[in-house]
Amino acid sequence: MVNILIADNDINYAVNLMNKLNEVNNNIKVLNISNNENATLNIINNYDNIDLVVFALQMDKPEESNFFRKIVKKDKYINCFIRLTDNQIKHEKSEYGFCAISETKENLDKSIISINKLIEEKLIDEKNNRKSKIINELEYLEYDLSIKGTQYLINAIEIIADGEFGEVYNLEKDIYTLIKNLYNSSVHNIKNNVNRANNSMYLKCEIEKLKSYFGFNVDEKPKTKEIINTVIRKL
Repeated sequence: MVNILIADNDINYAVNLMNKLNEVNNNIKVLNISNNENATLNIINNYDNIDLVVFALQMDKPEESNFFRKIVKKDKYINCFIRLTDNQIKHEKSEYGFCAISETKENLDKSIISINKLIEEKLIDEKNNRKSKIINELEYLEYDLSIKGTQYLINAIEIIADGEFGEVYNLEKDIYTLIKNLYNSSVHNIKNNVNRANNSMYLKCEIEKLKSYFGFNVDEKPKTKEIINTVIRKL
C-alpha cells in the first residue's frame, strides 16, 4: 500500500484527483489533502506515513526552492514528489531531486497514468526492501537460508506482511496453501520443511538471543506463527 498526500491550492481538483486514483488503483490510499505550503510541510515533516506527494501548489521558482529546502527528511522523499502544474511548460527536476514526474494538470487521465506508473515502481521497491529486511531478521536468528524451509518461511512472512489476511490467519489453510501453489508442492511438505528450518534455527541460535527476540522468560522453541508475527513486528 502506498500512502499519498495531495498538495493543491484547488481543493476541488484535489478531491477529484483523489477519487480518480481510488477508482483505478487498489494499492493506494490518499491519507491527506493540503491546500497551502505550511499545511503541506507540517504533514511531510511531522508524519512518517506519507510515501508519495502529488505536488500541485502554485509557487514561483524561489518559493518552490525554499519549500524543498524546508523538508526535514530529505532522503525519504527523493523521487517521491509528482509535480502537477497549471501551465504547459514542465518544470525541471528539483535541484534537490525530489520530483520523479512532472505533468500538466489539464490532462487528468495522463497524470493518473504517470502517478500509477510511479506507484507500481514504489511497490516493487517496497517489496524488495521488505524481503531484504526479512532475510536480515532470519539471519540474525541463525536460519539457514540455503534450505527450502527457510525460503518457505520467507514467503509466508511476505504474504502476511502484505496484509492479505489481516491479523487473523490460518497458517496451513491460508498461507501454506498459497506457498504450495508457488512451488508445486503440498501443504504437508511445506509444513515439514518449515519445521525443519525452525528446528535447525533453534539448535544453532543462542538461548539468550532467542529469549530476548521473542520476549520469552524461559528457554523454549517458538512456534511458526510466533516467528512470523514477531519478525513482522521487527520490520
